[in-house]
Amino acid sequence: GTTHVLSAQNHAKDIRLGAYYFDGWTGKTMHIKKKMVDSFPERKPIWGWETSKAKLMSTQIDLAARSGILFFSFCWYFGKNKEAGVVHADLKNNALDLYLNAPNRKKLGFNLLVANHAGYVFKASDWEDLCTYWISLFKQPGYVMVDQKPLITFFSISALAQTFGSTQNINKAFAQFKSMAQKEGLKGV
Repeated sequence: GTTHVLSAQNHAKDIRLGAYYFDGWTGKTMHIKKKMVDSFPERKPIWGWETSKAKLMSTQIDLAARSGILFFSFCWYFGKNKEAGVVHADLKNNALDLYLNAPNRKKLGFNLLVANHAGYVFKASDWEDLCTYWISLFKQPGYVMVDQKPLITFFSISALAQTFGSTQNINKAFAQFKSMAQKEGLKGV
């Protein structure tokens, strides 16, 4: 038989390189510890300890785009603010807001990695509000699409089972999500 060797060149058009973007570096979360800053000054990142700033986001977008990265996959955290009626109130979503308002954001796409792990497991009663919010982001220019559908990933399948109680209920929730997206003019999720 004949052996076919697949090269990166043959499939380069199928590969889209992205980078996860975790925003625990606002200085308002628990991630920057005094000991870390005081005891390890030689480990200070090139961006500094607090990176969740508009100018740094623009710089990071430029660097990522020049380096061949096509999108940031933002770690997104459920943070409900009942008074404001929002589901994205967690401080770790600040970088996404900075990206969405960056003057150079067209250089780089984005998508969401829903960090639904311990401490951020949402309730089934929040699902429709979450879907509505996520769909609003899917419609933003530059949102990553696969087969013309927005790409969203979830950190924890077991947390989805905790939220919905069964595989059947997870399937129903995602069918609802897809239907909501289609009603908003998207091809699904």
